[in-house]
Amino acid sequence: MPIMSASEVASPTAMEAMLTVMQSVVTFAMSIFSTITSNTILCFILAGSLVGIGVHVFKLLKGAAR
Repeated sequence: MPIMSASEVASPTAMEAMLTVMQSVVTFAMSIFSTITSNTILCFILAGSLVGIGVHVFKLLKGAAR
């Protein structure tokens, strides 16, 4: 198996493409979060799920401390 140089592994265009994709994903996630928090019902659903996750994590940490 030939050893690849650094320029062959990740060219600047490939890195730029990855950064562009990541920026698009973050922008999309922020627009979804903005839409959810602007709607009252969706905001309560989001809060309920976050509280449920928090309770579960607390139970795991409590069990690990024993």
